[in-house]
Amino acid sequence: MTNWMIVLLALVLLVGSGGCIEIVRYPERDYEAHEEQQSGESFDGSLEIEKGDPDWWKKQPDLKQEETAINNMLNQSSAALESKNIEQAVTYFSPGVSDKYRELFSTSPDIMPQMAAHLRSAKMSFLSGTGIGDARIAEYSLEVDGYTFYILLIKTDTQWLLKSL
Repeated sequence: MTNWMIVLLALVLLVGSGGCIEIVRYPERDYEAHEEQQSGESFDGSLEIEKGDPDWWKKQPDLKQEETAINNMLNQSSAALESKNIEQAVTYFSPGVSDKYRELFSTSPDIMPQMAAHLRSAKMSFLSGTGIGDARIAEYSLEVDGYTFYILLIKTDTQWLLKSL
């Protein structure tokens, strides 16, 4: 059994035990909007989105800033996973799922380095807008042996956290 199959099996077991894996796809959004940055300061101009444009999210003015913040968090969480530091690793998961991952890592610590390698290879595939009252969501995808898997992240007031892996 290959390493990715072990990781996939662990994730399936997590789901089967009432775990936290979510597969989320956001519908295309057809609108023209004036967005505000997370700090509340408005930027000059508006985010113009053509009807049916599946890449609208790539045109957000804070995309690079958010992608950098997420990649930094993914690198930090990968370092914790590689060193099999369970308590540090679970700090990068949202509160609603951190206990499930603590349990998974406690029973199967050998999967942690492989999960770290997968996190390092993931690429952004979606970033939600900054609507008032909405949580900011990012989706990263990764390819493993010809299969695509998605990682869901959520932004708290100050930081990005893993929602599902």
